[in-house]
Amino acid sequence: SDLVDEESSHLLSWDEWLREHASQLLLFARQQSRSPEDAEDILQDALVRLARKEASGEFVGGQEAWLSYVFASIRRLAVDYGRPVRNSGGG
Repeated sequence: SDLVDEESSHLLSWDEWLREHASQLLLFARQQSRSPEDAEDILQDALVRLARKEASGEFVGGQEAWLSYVFASIRRLAVDYGRPVRNSGGG
């Protein structure tokens, strides 16, 4: 049938993409982090990083690469969050 409308090939909006993947990403963040609060902060940070990269045109790979990027960011951030907080302003 040729009733395939353009929506199927059309990229998701940011909100739609988040709705689709948020629970999966939060679950992953919880597995990686020490507390639910940390998990939410980590996920937020990871998404902000993606949004900034995407907005500035630095992000390579398009929407299908977003998920793996966010997973990698969560993993990296969780390591940082797991470290003791030092209040030295090292650049």
